[in-house]
Amino acid sequence: MAPIDNESLHKSLDNLSLNNESTFNNVKLVDITTQLDHFCSKLEPKAIVKEPLFDLFQGTHSLEINNPKLDSYLIPLTKEEIEFDCDVKHGATPEEDLKYVASISDRLLRYVVSWLNEYQSLPTTLLSCRYMERLLNIKPSQQQVYISYETGDPLYDKALASLVIGVSYFATFIKGLLFKRVIYEEEDLNFNFMGIQGFDKLPEQEDVLHALTESIEYIFKLYGNNLNDYSTHLINILKAVRCLVKIENVITKYSNETDYLDKLIQIATYLDGNELKFDVPMGSFSMSIQKSFSNQFPPKQVVTPGKNYLGLTTMAQDIKLILRVAEIDTAVEALQFASFFNKLKQRHVLARALFPLFLVRENGEVIGKFSLEDFVFSHCMEFSLMSAKIVNEINASDELNNLLSPRLQECANVLYEFYQNTSQNTARYRQGYNRQLLLWDSAQAQLETVEMTLISNKVHDVVKNNDGSEIPLMPYASWVFTMKVIAMIEFVLKGFDLEVYKPFETFDMYYYTYHLSHQLQACLDKVHQFIVKKIDSIHSMNKKIKKLKAGEKKEKLKLTYTTIMEEETPQLQTNKQYLNYLLLQCNMNKSLSLFQVLQFAILKSVKLIDNKAPLSSKFVKPELIHNLRFKTFSSIGVPELPDYKSFQETLEGFVIHEDVNSPSFVAQLERIKTYMIVQINEATKCIKTIIRAIEANDKNGEVFTGTRLIKDDALHYYNKYLGSTLTLQANLEKLIERIKNKSIKNDESTVILEFQPDSSTYFPTLTVVDQQK
Repeated sequence: MAPIDNESLHKSLDNLSLNNESTFNNVKLVDITTQLDHFCSKLEPKAIVKEPLFDLFQGTHSLEINNPKLDSYLIPLTKEEIEFDCDVKHGATPEEDLKYVASISDRLLRYVVSWLNEYQSLPTTLLSCRYMERLLNIKPSQQQVYISYETGDPLYDKALASLVIGVSYFATFIKGLLFKRVIYEEEDLNFNFMGIQGFDKLPEQEDVLHALTESIEYIFKLYGNNLNDYSTHLINILKAVRCLVKIENVITKYSNETDYLDKLIQIATYLDGNELKFDVPMGSFSMSIQKSFSNQFPPKQVVTPGKNYLGLTTMAQDIKLILRVAEIDTAVEALQFASFFNKLKQRHVLARALFPLFLVRENGEVIGKFSLEDFVFSHCMEFSLMSAKIVNEINASDELNNLLSPRLQECANVLYEFYQNTSQNTARYRQGYNRQLLLWDSAQAQLETVEMTLISNKVHDVVKNNDGSEIPLMPYASWVFTMKVIAMIEFVLKGFDLEVYKPFETFDMYYYTYHLSHQLQACLDKVHQFIVKKIDSIHSMNKKIKKLKAGEKKEKLKLTYTTIMEEETPQLQTNKQYLNYLLLQCNMNKSLSLFQVLQFAILKSVKLIDNKAPLSSKFVKPELIHNLRFKTFSSIGVPELPDYKSFQETLEGFVIHEDVNSPSFVAQLERIKTYMIVQINEATKCIKTIIRAIEANDKNGEVFTGTRLIKDDALHYYNKYLGSTLTLQANLEKLIERIKNKSIKNDESTVILEFQPDSSTYFPTLTVVDQQK
């Protein structure tokens, strides 16, 4: 920044002469070019001339004044809007006043839905209400917002005021969630509060609930047995707002009570069935607040809310769903709940915000039962750690325990990020993996160092490789590796759901998914083999006991056997069934990815597509595009990212190089098709096995999915996968038929990624279409 020498500037300007006079509209002009050039010559390169108090960041979203589209001060207001008074009754009769209060209250409740469910802003919804502006616009000296107007009519002063305060209290609760960084401004919702101070000076929850209850009782007392449609409607709106105010108990009291949510659903259903006509007083909803208060955004028209009461039902049902996480019995159930509840459809913004805060409390405890460190330990015990030698060794050695603890703390931090990330909006959910993958990779490297120390001390479990050689189990590192690779696969496949990839990138992404699935399968097989070996050794212990003669040795072994059967065997059996599930899911993704790889190879064989960017130039090489796409994985140590050459060689190995019209081409095409059908059948078998286990609530004794609390969402997810097996196979049959019939014209056809109904968005079809289409 170049300093401005004001004294020198003024002195030079004073010395200006009018020797070279010129005029414009009879105004004498002075040529100061020389002076400006002189001052500019003293500026440093790239310097910005500005006042010290001017914040350049503010300049990035400054608005042009005197432009009606940008300057909110130019918003035109009607006479009714300018003269509107909240301290005056607006009805000519008591009946009209009731209709007005009911209408204003009704619109405010619908604005809550518009704001949260339909991504509208506060100034165009709730804050457009002059009654809300009136109560929240307090003087700096005022300690608290007053729950009253001064009309002299309790319908306005008590009922409407309490409803406005209730809605304001609920909005302030949402504001607090934004500050906790579990949801994000602009991405998830808008909280442009226009600089109004009243949001921070509202009464306590108990006082707000009391005011709402008093208003309900007043209306009952006022109308008695003469309750009409409007008074009944107003009572239900007050009750609905009372339910909204109670939602904060989810994270202030960590309450999983749902009675008030059931009541909210019931009220929303009633309101939706109401056919009353609502007219608000002229000027009671206005753009006035955008004109009068601190507004950093262009003017926006006030929203006209639709009949959206059922949006409250959506919100309540989603909150009820996330509260079920309090019922988890195992770490696997928590993991599966987090993985599925927000996967297929983006849950309500409030439910997504509450989930991580309800799951991991302010004191660091998970649902009030486990510390984060214990939670990590439970994840490991329910995967690979049960009955491993390392457990007893660490418990017996403070030195080893001190060595392991910092590493497990790092795992706890990454696991916390994982659970936080699962509730994010769809786009940020995938973005969250960028940092998470690197953290998992770092944690794995550190745990491997600790476990290698134990291996050097001969304290470790081993399993046999395919060639008969022994490999160490490394239970902690194996768990982290599994979590990491599952996250990597999810990151890749989610890109298809978000339509991040172009068709030419399909081969690279599915081949990499296949590669990751292969690596994951090897790790899961290793852990599965260890668990089976442990179970077999426990069963053989019983046979050994039967062969021993009665005596102290037999009784001691029998006691050991009984203890292991009670404390270890049930968990080992569950772990085995959970590994069966993970292997099924791994093979499912592996087979479908291989199918897509081969489908791409067929399309390349007939010259319809290539895995190189179609607009490559001397400045943009295919390898550069490839490396940019895989930048996220380039820093991952294990599994190592195959180089660009490997991708190219693999694709060429699948491509049919014979002439399309030759018999050998058709023969090879049929062989590839047969192998692809095998992959589809393998995936179908895996999916159906998982679905049967979920439907049986994991009680079939073969597979443990851990989806008891999120059953419907899990079934929907795997049924979508099942639908993909059908659409992918049908698309293959159609492609083969067209190739044989020679009905594909290279210069007239192109390939698109097409999402089929009732199919997984992770596996869109590579569909051949006419270029014009």
